[in-house]
Amino acid sequence: MKGIIIKNDPKSTSIIATIDGTGEFVSAQIKKLGNTQIDTHNLEKLAEVAGVIKQNENADTRELLAFSTVCIQWIGRYPVPLSTEANFTHRGKLPGKAFNHYYRDFMDPLLDELFAEIEC
Repeated sequence: MKGIIIKNDPKSTSIIATIDGTGEFVSAQIKKLGNTQIDTHNLEKLAEVAGVIKQNENADTRELLAFSTVCIQWIGRYPVPLSTEANFTHRGKLPGKAFNHYYRDFMDPLLDELFAEIEC
């Protein structure tokens, strides 16, 4: 989704590049993404800014993105949540099994749409 935002409005993005003493590129980091201040790990908000979903619509996709956000923020890195608010609360828009065995069945079509959007 970050790629879509950059593609659609490159002037709204600031990137910090690190170059070593020999002039070789080392790394790059997004400093500002889009015209709003958002948590760049909040996939629901990124999807809105990218125009992938509209506000107050796509409840099932929003639930999937909310779960994915929790996975990105701590599940993949830490054995316990970083705070008591960090747990994912199932909203009931998707069946519970969507967050376990069938996650990719729900996520892959969304990812296919996103990849098609950023292809030139």
